[in-house]
This record gives sequence, C-alpha cells and structure tokens, in this order.
Amino acid sequence: MPPGMLAPAISSFTLASALSQVLFALGTSKGNSLPLPELARIMGLSEQRAESYLEVFMKSEPRLFRRFTDYPWWSKALRRIGINSKPKRLVVYYGLTQDGLQHFYRLPAYSRVRRSRTYKFLSSIVFTSNPKGIVRRLSLGLATLGVTLALLETTLWGGFSILSTGVGLAVIFGVFSLMLYKLSV
Repeated sequence: MPPGMLAPAISSFTLASALSQVLFALGTSKGNSLPLPELARIMGLSEQRAESYLEVFMKSEPRLFRRFTDYPWWSKALRRIGINSKPKRLVVYYGLTQDGLQHFYRLPAYSRVRRSRTYKFLSSIVFTSNPKGIVRRLSLGLATLGVTLALLETTLWGGFSILSTGVGLAVIFGVFSLMLYKLSV
C-alpha cells in the first residue's frame, strides 16, 4: 500500500470499528435505543465526536440510525409513581432503523450471543446487555462481595478458616478481572 493511502484506510477502519460497537450496543439494548452519553462511553469518544460519527450514517443510504429526544429515565420513573416532573432538558437518544437492524443481524458478534444461555443469564443478573458492561459489573460485584465477606469473617470469626481461602480467591479474581477489563478498554 502506498504511504499516502494509509491515512484514509486507518480513518475508515476507525469509523467501521465505532459503527460495529454502536450497532451491537443498540441491537442488544432494550428497545434498540440508547442515550447519546451512554453510546459515547461505549465507543470511548466524546459526545460531540460520537454524534458526528452517527450523523454520517443517518444522512446517507442505508440510513442505519434514527435520532429522537425523550424524557430522562428518572422523570419517567417519577411519572409511574404519580409525581409529574418536568425536566429542564430532554435527553437525546439514538435508535436503530430497520436497515440498522438488518446490519446488526449480520454482525459476527450477534451470532455468538444470539442463542447463548450464558449471555442471557448474565445479562439478566447484572441488568445490562452490553458484553463489556457485563464483565465490568460482574468483576466489580465479585470484588465487592469478596472484600465484604473478608471483612465480615475477620470481624465475626476473628481468624483464618477454609472460607477465607475462597474469599481471598474471590477478591484476587475480582481485582484481576477489573484490571483485565481496564486493559481491554
């Protein structure tokens, strides 16, 4: 490849990588839509840069995304219990169109999680459908559980037991998986 062709290839690779992350996140989310700040966090970009990437696929054919505004989740929760609140600002959401869903179904990552019982079980436990979010929440929960059990054991039983070996392994595994997650992101 000539030296002048490398920069466009890298920029198109970056755009394709961001597109696949967004397609997978939106396709696995409830209602096939997510707020812009969460999409930007998943992509690892600022909100303005993420929005500019999404705009490219909203204005061209095939149109993969749709943009809409809605009330924040806390306002909807308050309305369900009878408290009518008017937030000062609406939240910008992005969702998948029918074309976007068709491209999502063709992703290799979708075929890996489509019928996976493990994925469905873990996503129902941690209340997120994003695979990176599942790993992050599981490792954080495991580390927190291990530290809590270790503190309880030392204060209540005051010594070393068989349980402390398991708790120690849980703490080590949780911290190690958090470190691996940080390295992978």
